Amino acid sequence: MDTFNIVWCTLWSDFFMAQHQFNFETNSFAVAKEYANDFQYYLSGVLNKEVIGIYTDENEDNVYLQISNEEIELVTDWILNFNQNFRKPMGIPLPDLYFDNETIKASTVVIYCESLSQFSHYLLENQNDRDRIGKWALENISQLYVNTAIEAKKIATTTL
Repeated sequence: MDTFNIVWCTLWSDFFMAQHQFNFETNSFAVAKEYANDFQYYLSGVLNKEVIGIYTDENEDNVYLQISNEEIELVTDWILNFNQNFRKPMGIPLPDLYFDNETIKASTVVIYCESLSQFSHYLLENQNDRDRIGKWALENISQLYVNTAIEAKKIATTTL
């Protein structure tokens, strides 16, 4: 797996886990419509089957991808394996969404998911030079997590 793909998989894995850790009971994952195809491609690849997204809000701003509880377990197992075999050796950090709290705030999930999907979108827009953009992404992903955590903590302290 090349650096571009490792970073790309990291972003969508963290996107998935942010929503899953926020609400273990749901099997539906929301993504902004401009990034939905990319997340759908990720989930379809991990599950080795086509995952279909649906619009469920009036404005059609978000797409929801629903998978079974068994598929959620398959994705989380895939992520654990990916993290151990690719992410950890590359030195890519794991984000802390809890900020020393017992639960994750909804605002934190929204900020992380938006940041991660935007970063992934930037990678795809510039993938014509995969080696260069992969190297750039690897060098900048830690800062993405730092900046996103700062923003999420600010909002978390101002919302109940």
